[in-house]
Amino acid sequence: MFLVYVIGLFVLYKLIDRLVRIPMIGRYADRYILITGCDTGFGNLLAKRLDQLGCHVFAGCFSEKGETDLKKVSSERLHAFSLDVSNTESIQKALAFVKSKLPEEKGLWGIVNNAGIVCSIGPPEWIRLEDYKLHCDVNLWGVINTTLEFLPLIKKQKGRVVNIASIAGLTTFADFAPYCISKHGVEVFTDSIRRRLRPFGCKAILIEPGVHKTAIVGEDRLISMARKTFDKANPDVKEEYGEIYANYSTLRI
Repeated sequence: MFLVYVIGLFVLYKLIDRLVRIPMIGRYADRYILITGCDTGFGNLLAKRLDQLGCHVFAGCFSEKGETDLKKVSSERLHAFSLDVSNTESIQKALAFVKSKLPEEKGLWGIVNNAGIVCSIGPPEWIRLEDYKLHCDVNLWGVINTTLEFLPLIKKQKGRVVNIASIAGLTTFADFAPYCISKHGVEVFTDSIRRRLRPFGCKAILIEPGVHKTAIVGEDRLISMARKTFDKANPDVKEEYGEIYANYSTLRI
């Protein structure tokens, strides 16, 4: 009999624990949310899900195709528009667009900085400096620039900034140095603004996904990317590593 009580208490505890963890947001029609990188992957899925819940979504897309495809499957509450987070002018145009669609008394309930790239893979010396810079332009400076431009709208609504980092921001994968560098930076930036936004009633939230099946990490794409990285490497570096190592390395990835 005692064992039955113990099991019953354990089941009750797990049930209460599960209920407590269910997010109770509500008032979806009052929520205005900006998401970057909505062409594919997490951003695309999130934009469609929030639209289904009844939120007002501003979905930034890098490509015209991504923007068009998203509009086809969304309601009038979702506004898909062009956004290149590596370009300050594009971010400022996005800010003007969002302001034009917001009711006068409203700010943003949330920003989800999701846009990100992986475009070079291999030993660090295979990778050209411009590719290190490109990763940071999108994955780090893009997050910082977008957040700073839209922060007044977040403060107006006492909202939250949600930054999509990665487990690559917690540890280092030897063949993904540029990506890891950019994601480590996102960790630091988020921790900083989290503490400084608290007095304004705002939050900063960090999400650190593992390896998920999205367009950014398809096996064929990664192998092709590693090969292209080697082909662009300095001739002396290519000679030192040689084709045998390059072929082995790309297959290992």
